Amino acid sequence: SLAIAQDDSEAAAPNGAEQYQLFCAACHMSDGSGAEGAGRYPNLTGNPAVEASPEFVIMRILNGYGAMPSFASLSDENIAAIVNHVRNEFNNADEEIGPEMVEAQR
Repeated sequence: SLAIAQDDSEAAAPNGAEQYQLFCAACHMSDGSGAEGAGRYPNLTGNPAVEASPEFVIMRILNGYGAMPSFASLSDENIAAIVNHVRNEFNNADEEIGPEMVEAQR
């Protein structure tokens, strides 16, 4: 039999890049460049509002905006991972937020 050791004391934090690909890339593109077509999907790369404020990104994810639906059903951990990925990989925020910041915005 195959046994898999698991440490149940602390679950692994979600991977922001993976979460972004699952929930955001279809509209905002894999590289965050955005798109226009049936709708307008803003560029997340080099975006001053995204870089300046984690709260701005959290609120957009939680509440949606325009054609973007709410993703409030995602966990605080998943949203924090996405926010960190978008702000640090596509921008120069150089800041990590935790799930408690997402929880405070709900």
